[in-house]
Amino acid sequence: MFYLEVAMGQYLSRGGIGIWDIAPMFKGIGIASLTIVTLSNIYYMVIVAWILFYLIASFTQVLPWKHCDNHWNTENCWEYNVTDPDSIPHNKSVTPIVEFWEWDSTSAGAASASGTSRPCLKVQTHCPRVCRSQ
Repeated sequence: MFYLEVAMGQYLSRGGIGIWDIAPMFKGIGIASLTIVTLSNIYYMVIVAWILFYLIASFTQVLPWKHCDNHWNTENCWEYNVTDPDSIPHNKSVTPIVEFWEWDSTSAGAASASGTSRPCLKVQTHCPRVCRSQ
């Protein structure tokens, strides 16, 4: 679909939305395509922000998701110890990795960009703008 828009747009000297005015039946395809691309870009921007957050968090001396002594850990946090086979988890036990994901990186949930992942979202959103301006 993208290749068709580019090829026809080059031939008719029109953009992705106006190219579909050649036939009345195709009039809404340009707007629908733009809407789908916009929504999927928003979705993938959040995923890239999480990747950037984990990349920055992994440069610490001790990985924040390795132990249960962080401010976001709950009383259900359980560290798995390979050298101690008697360490059996109690009910509702959660590993530090899961708690790091649920409480520190997403803070208020995956749908909202709040807490510590918000700066990563802003950085990766503004990075292409800075690169284009130079």
